[in-house]
Amino acid sequence: MREVQEVLAHLKRIEAAPGKPEAAEVRLLRGLFYVHLYGAFEYGINRIVQSASEHIDGEAIPHRDLISSIGVIVLNAQFNAVGQSSTQNQWSKRLALIERRHSNEVASIGDGMIDFQNVWLKTLEQIFLVFGISKPAMYDVTKSGYVLELTDTRNKIAHGRESPQEIGMKRRSAELQLLYDAISLQIFYFLDCFNEYLAGKEYMANAV
Repeated sequence: MREVQEVLAHLKRIEAAPGKPEAAEVRLLRGLFYVHLYGAFEYGINRIVQSASEHIDGEAIPHRDLISSIGVIVLNAQFNAVGQSSTQNQWSKRLALIERRHSNEVASIGDGMIDFQNVWLKTLEQIFLVFGISKPAMYDVTKSGYVLELTDTRNKIAHGRESPQEIGMKRRSAELQLLYDAISLQIFYFLDCFNEYLAGKEYMANAV
């Protein structure tokens, strides 16, 4: 996030006063700011989830001792096998899945962990749901619009629906600072929630 903040600081230095003509470079940088900030946001969320997964895997916990929702990840391969199997094999595959869920075999989140290529507001909610984190996915629900703005605008640029310069005409650095602050707080909130979750071993079935 420090590099993103440096870009924003540079923008504040070169941005013209409201109503004054400004260089195309300024508009371009304001548009590309969304791409930089989204990249930092996606990386931060992925790194938090991956670190938590590595922590849980490091404890070598049997399937039966994990909360049910984590089964969505640790049994990912088995779920896929059921879906891809022929009709005559589906019952045996389903039975094998249930037996494994209640077994003493060590589970591994790494076997089914997904590297999130697009982090939407819904993605944050689903991550908390799967890991069994009971807190809201947003640090402040009234700030959800900032996540929506970031992901939607980044995708408009990435898919060519709007150019960075077009985006950069709609926002000034003061507004981008508010966006940066909200996204930073969301990343730190996500980290704090996972730290509390791991400290309380809330992934263990007997902790619930």
